[in-house]
Amino acid sequence: MRAQYHHTNCSISEPVAVGTGRPVLNIEDLWVEFPVFGGRVQALNGVSLQVRPGEVVGLVGESGSGKSVTAMMAMRLLNAAQYRVKKGSIQLTEHDVFACTEKQMQALRGSEVAMIFQEPMTALNPTMRIGRQMMDVILHHESGFSYRQARARVLDLLKAMYIADAERVFEAYPFELSGGMRQRIMVAMAFSCAPQLLIADEPTTALDVTVQKQVLNLLKEQAQRMQTALLIITHDMAVVSQYCERIYVMYAGTVVESGPTTQVIQRPAHPYTRGLLAGIPTPETRGEILPTIAGQPPNLQHLPAGCAFQERCSEAFAACKQRPLMHSVGPNQAAACWLYAELPAAEGE
Repeated sequence: MRAQYHHTNCSISEPVAVGTGRPVLNIEDLWVEFPVFGGRVQALNGVSLQVRPGEVVGLVGESGSGKSVTAMMAMRLLNAAQYRVKKGSIQLTEHDVFACTEKQMQALRGSEVAMIFQEPMTALNPTMRIGRQMMDVILHHESGFSYRQARARVLDLLKAMYIADAERVFEAYPFELSGGMRQRIMVAMAFSCAPQLLIADEPTTALDVTVQKQVLNLLKEQAQRMQTALLIITHDMAVVSQYCERIYVMYAGTVVESGPTTQVIQRPAHPYTRGLLAGIPTPETRGEILPTIAGQPPNLQHLPAGCAFQERCSEAFAACKQRPLMHSVGPNQAAACWLYAELPAAEGE
């Protein structure tokens, strides 16, 4: 079995080698806009990414780059009346997200794909006990499960999060727990039906550094235990470098670089990626003024023609007035930059 729990409604496949097999999430050339007064916000502009079984993948970029919108679109959590898909497709555990009915998507959410949202302090229902909230997820997706079976699974999940007093936490309300404890609850709840994919959107927001590390370690440990693919969305390159095997770098609604994390960190190709990494403090830069990326991110209502980063890029030249393609810059590494136009295009792009 793929996970330690037996499913009835939630499908389980045989174990697949990490990083192989059909992607559990496959987004291809996705363009999404939000109609607003006086125009439209071009939120996603040709996003393509894949997460394969058992992988830990990072999606990194500054605020407003489109990371959370990508995650919400993957689970179709946005109000359909508030956006328009101009182009592209999303395959989620072999399901066509845009062809699924809302009832079918509700069945997928929680059972085959789960999400941890940004705010642990507000993500839980303050009027319900922790145990009741966690049991509701299990009972909704597991037909034939009794109250006793669901309660036993919840207690097992809490103990898997290294919560020593699981019985007390089961009966507690969210306001009685710390932020770090609430985030552990969110992690446990996300794994309650052993999903094939877990999306963690800024999972350590508002937590101190020590608790952040504990939560991330638990997240990766539990994902490995259940053979769940993990997509970590963050603005923190340090988190990506420590926990992710592959990385996608987003800027202004598009992926500008992708590849194995070690390669991207050690040999960043896109000027934006290099700028992000240059701003990370190290022991060697203590006391020094760190470099910054000049200018401001573009207005998504009025994106410049061509490369969205050109107005902030010190290496921009005439070709940047055209939209760059993804070009191979190393083994399984690619960058959307005209600096590499003479190299062959990345496979699959």
